[in-house]
Amino acid sequence: MVAAISPFLVDLHVHTTGGSADASLRPAQLGLEAAKLGLHGVAVTEHFRVWTDHEVESHAAGNDLLILPGQEYSTSLGHILAFGVTPFSGDSRDPATLYAAAERDGGLLIAAHPFRYFFRTPTQGYHPSTMRTNDPAEAAGLPIFRFVHAVEALNGHCTEEENDFAGEVAELLGLPTTAGSDAHYADDLGRCLTALERPVSNVAELIETLRRGQQRLLRRRPEEANPVQ
Repeated sequence: MVAAISPFLVDLHVHTTGGSADASLRPAQLGLEAAKLGLHGVAVTEHFRVWTDHEVESHAAGNDLLILPGQEYSTSLGHILAFGVTPFSGDSRDPATLYAAAERDGGLLIAAHPFRYFFRTPTQGYHPSTMRTNDPAEAAGLPIFRFVHAVEALNGHCTEEENDFAGEVAELLGLPTTAGSDAHYADDLGRCLTALERPVSNVAELIETLRRGQQRLLRRRPEEANPVQ
């Protein structure tokens, strides 16, 4: 059972070798590494699939860690974190198809690191949009925001400028924000955290809490053993 501690600290964007080819963090490491950081929960958002119930139970057992299964989709408009979405037919790169599935299932979609590399020149091809602007109101018109319910405004692999801009855009759109380390390695885990106002015990409760905006975003400096609140 997860301890009823407030705030409830969750890393909402984590990859492992269990479903992300570019990761080195092993599923068996999650509990130990999360315990070192004082985390209460971890959202495993693999690139290629959602963890099974058996995997969640197996790797959470004995670790006092809540594992929240999700998936990171690489859509034509950018990356989207999905929670509470069951497998669906159709093109997973089409954000409209993903959004329809989320609406059907009562799921939650989060624009992941929406402004990573955004301030580089379009010719470098790092961002799916050719738009380049320093105006949050203009950036709020990017098509990806029509297909999400929240915005990741603190990502462990984004610059401060990119994260701040994401937060400004989310505020203009009236969308809740989240934080996650985007960890692919053990050392990345917990660098950015979502502090929930109350404990959750499953994905449905996470979705409800995030939709209500009952969270704040925290950054842990790499040299610190425990997160800053």
